[in-house]
Amino acid sequence: MLRTIRNALVVSAVALAVNVLMSPATVAQIVPPQPLETRQPEAPESRLGCQLEGWSVLRFAVLADGTTDNVVVIDKQAPALQHRDAVQAVEAWRFEPATADGDEIDWHNNEVVVMFGSPDAPTQPAPLLVQAWRDTQALMDEGDFEQALRSNRRMLSTASQLTGIGLGLMQSTIINIRLGDLHAAYAAVLRATDPRIGVLQGEDLSVALQYRNALELQLGDVLSALETLDRRRTLGPVPEDDPVAANAAAVEQALSDGAAIVHHAGIVDEVWRHDLSRRAFSIELSEGSVDGIRAECDRPVSYT
Repeated sequence: MLRTIRNALVVSAVALAVNVLMSPATVAQIVPPQPLETRQPEAPESRLGCQLEGWSVLRFAVLADGTTDNVVVIDKQAPALQHRDAVQAVEAWRFEPATADGDEIDWHNNEVVVMFGSPDAPTQPAPLLVQAWRDTQALMDEGDFEQALRSNRRMLSTASQLTGIGLGLMQSTIINIRLGDLHAAYAAVLRATDPRIGVLQGEDLSVALQYRNALELQLGDVLSALETLDRRRTLGPVPEDDPVAANAAAVEQALSDGAAIVHHAGIVDEVWRHDLSRRAFSIELSEGSVDGIRAECDRPVSYT
């Protein structure tokens, strides 16, 4: 399935992500690339022959000759997976190239999520993973959140099942909230609730989206807050006194009026992405520095 997503700039210790809007007239003359051959990589296995689960998120360009170029991994889980296999698979993909007024063109910054395992058919978490989760939870119950964070990181570094990864990411979210690191908490819950990956389902997803929504409101990521509110409403009724729901009308009015929107950003794991609500923006650093900004923005498409 072909799905258009927002244009973005990626900011890390070297870059930042923003949207660039295209006029309807420009879009009407452009046809995105169409997949012709998209072979998936073989499911990886552990040394013991067990299937490993996780994902690779890749960004790539589709050139005017229909081949792919500049394939890079922008997110991955778990470390034990051979993500190079996913890169090699996408490098071999072929497309009907994009066109502008009938002329074949390059089409940059497409994204694809390559899944290993299926979140729709979760497996029972391995006993060792369950024990690691419980050990971390015990540290949280004791109030030792620094040690709990280290324990959680060890668990996520070895987790190879989607169900365990989802539980670990939400545990990381709660630990970082208790430590006051809202940016790290937000990064974890974004991965746990990414609709392209879907490691959480049902009530677990509903609770995770509440955490995500609260963090979005607190950090000023208002566009994402409204989108997450819509996702929550598809899962069930949202109370009128919910902080995001109660402020939704005011946020929408501020966006409509062109009022200044302040987003409190933080770079976690070397990457920060943000969908802009304005054509003009400014960056103010209160701590640290940015070595440079690398813009990557040109009509991306997401393949799922």
